[in-house]
Amino acid sequence: MALGSSGYRRQIFLFLAAVIVPCLALVVSSVLGVRQEKELAEKRRAEDERRRAIEIGQHLLVRLEKVKLEESQEAAFRPERLSFSIYRNPEVILIGRISEGRLLLPWEFSPGFLESQRALNDSDFRRKIEEAENTEFQKKDAAEAAAQFRQVMAEAGQGAQKAYARLLLARALAKSGQKNEVIAHYRDLLKLPASLTDELGNPIYLYAAERLVELRTAAEEVADRLQAALEEKRWSSPVESSMTGSLLEKLVRDAAGRPFEAKVKSGQSEMSLYIQKLEEILALERDFSRYSFLFGQE
Repeated sequence: MALGSSGYRRQIFLFLAAVIVPCLALVVSSVLGVRQEKELAEKRRAEDERRRAIEIGQHLLVRLEKVKLEESQEAAFRPERLSFSIYRNPEVILIGRISEGRLLLPWEFSPGFLESQRALNDSDFRRKIEEAENTEFQKKDAAEAAAQFRQVMAEAGQGAQKAYARLLLARALAKSGQKNEVIAHYRDLLKLPASLTDELGNPIYLYAAERLVELRTAAEEVADRLQAALEEKRWSSPVESSMTGSLLEKLVRDAAGRPFEAKVKSGQSEMSLYIQKLEEILALERDFSRYSFLFGQE
């Protein structure tokens, strides 16, 4: 007996339902399975990344402790090395000290500066210098002042006292018109190491360099001395850096067309980069002072 149209449609529907529904269920199950696999993969990746981050962090902490220990030992056995910006570990940019809530920067506690400061603040030396300066400025007797400074220099020990007295002697001699002797003194002072400073920490040789440039003599000698100072990679204070930069700027003008022009321009570029770095360091110092309470400082 022939099926009616409704019975035929019912059979087709049942057939489709029997085939399509399981297929749909399989598809849905597969989609859900793929999604779960992706979620599990994401979780595993997140866990792996977190584990790697922890491992890297632990490695960095161990490395930082090792660097700190090595640099501390180096500073203890060779404190003079703190004056230079080249450290045992290349990761280190700057080493400072904390004192009374302040971050002391390298030029503030360099051995040379501290030793010069002690020597120049010696009461007997200061008294003699003040007497000679009184003769120079109050009595306006440059010749007598030069004689007094010469005596102070003769009595002073080697080091900052003798260099400082010689610098003042040259100044008094300049007022007396003794140009040749003045230049000779400044040329000798130019050869001094940067560790011999005035009471403010500025190298005495820089003052001699300034006077020679003003006298428009020994320009190449000054250029060589400044280049040697830059090659030392020594930390210099803002004032010292400003003095050096100003000198190099003047020398660039004087060196035009001369053999040492390239050297002076190179030094000027290097000092410009150093001053940029110095500005960042001074910003760090200000931030430290502002947030010193975080470091347990008063």
